[in-house]
Amino acid sequence: MKSKAKLITIAIITLLFLCQLLSYAYQNSQLKATKLHVNKIGALSINARLAMHEGDQEKMKKAYDQLTQAYQEYIHNPSVSEITRRKTKRKLAQTFLKVGKEEEAIQTANELLSENPDDKAALKTKAKIYEEDAARLLPKGKYLEAISIYQELISWDITPKLTASYKFMIAQIYEVQNDQQGSFIWYNKIVDEHEDLLHWPACATYSIARIYEKNGQIQQAKQLYQKIIKFYPKSGWVKAAIEAIESLDDQEA
Repeated sequence: MKSKAKLITIAIITLLFLCQLLSYAYQNSQLKATKLHVNKIGALSINARLAMHEGDQEKMKKAYDQLTQAYQEYIHNPSVSEITRRKTKRKLAQTFLKVGKEEEAIQTANELLSENPDDKAALKTKAKIYEEDAARLLPKGKYLEAISIYQELISWDITPKLTASYKFMIAQIYEVQNDQQGSFIWYNKIVDEHEDLLHWPACATYSIARIYEKNGQIQQAKQLYQKIIKFYPKSGWVKAAIEAIESLDDQEA
């Protein structure tokens, strides 16, 4: 009986060893396959960028189709970690966007957002599509529809800089329509709500000053140009403000 029990124990130990060996071999093969897939994606990505640089539309389409397929295969690889899978999915959404496949890009971004509503990268990809939709509406004079899109983008609160840029676009749309009150409201929103940003408050202040100057309200314009010099001395708008003041002084001389 002891001999039989010993044989059973040896058999179990041998079986466990074989299972571990097979598991290691499988993991090793999966690791090699994953590494090969990463190298494949890298090569396809380079080919796609080269085709875009060359301006060869047919070659570019083929290259990006191959790249998106490689991304999709990689996403469904069971050995890929969750973090890597999400990163790859973001790249897939961005690639769809590059080749004009907006529906696929939005669908992929929405999948990421359903898993994590705070995924800023997915929101940025989705926002780019909305921005392009708004840009297509403007030449058609569909200003209210464009404003509605930018207001929705503001509500997403992706980053302070993006939010400020969307407010600036709304202000400019009102300015194009000669709606001074509307443009002032949105320019001032940037000044009041994004004072910690350097570029956008200075830009908005300069835009208001320019409107005053265009309307012949020279003193109000000069006060705002001086405000830029005083409160935003490190912004790129200081030089423009100084030149504007000098130009107005020359006109008054």
